[in-house]
Amino acid sequence: MTKRTGKGLSIGAAMKGRMETSQVAEVPVVEAPAVEVEALEPFNTRLRAGLHRRLKLHAVSEGRKLQDVVNEALEEYLSKKES
Repeated sequence: MTKRTGKGLSIGAAMKGRMETSQVAEVPVVEAPAVEVEALEPFNTRLRAGLHRRLKLHAVSEGRKLQDVVNEALEEYLSKKES
């Protein structure tokens, strides 16, 4: 079933043959420990337009989601207030 050209096997046939004959090392599967994730709740609020814009720009500049930046900021704020 291999295609032959005047020079030998086609690239596809050579790769297929190589893949079929190559040895694959058995890698043990290690399961990651279960991480308990707290459910997310919807949270709606209103912000001044300038603050919202700054917040979005900050999140984008760090490649993060807006909700992640807000979560982090609120966690930090509450930890300071609660201590």
